Amino acid sequence: MNKTVKSPFARAFVPWLCEWEALGLTGTQERVLLLIISRMRRSGNMWVGNYRRKDAARVLNIGERAVSNAIHALTKKGVLKKLNNSAPGREVIYQIMPKQPFVTSGE
Repeated sequence: MNKTVKSPFARAFVPWLCEWEALGLTGTQERVLLLIISRMRRSGNMWVGNYRRKDAARVLNIGERAVSNAIHALTKKGVLKKLNNSAPGREVIYQIMPKQPFVTSGE
């Protein structure tokens, strides 16, 4: 029986994986990025996502500072682009892979 597994972590496209390898992402950076991708959604012609730093730290069993450092590095490397500022009751939204052409899973 051929069955497609639907998983939020299966949403990283092959060109993205190749770029992550070329950029030399650390394990923590990749895990934080995968958490953000797990909440990825389409917004116009881009993919966006978010994950609260406190929640990411709990899920990954690391400190919030490590999550912040990973997000900063991912932003500096061009893997994430911050689209808004955080405020009480509002999460930061990131564009995922802003330098890559927009693709959907069917392409």
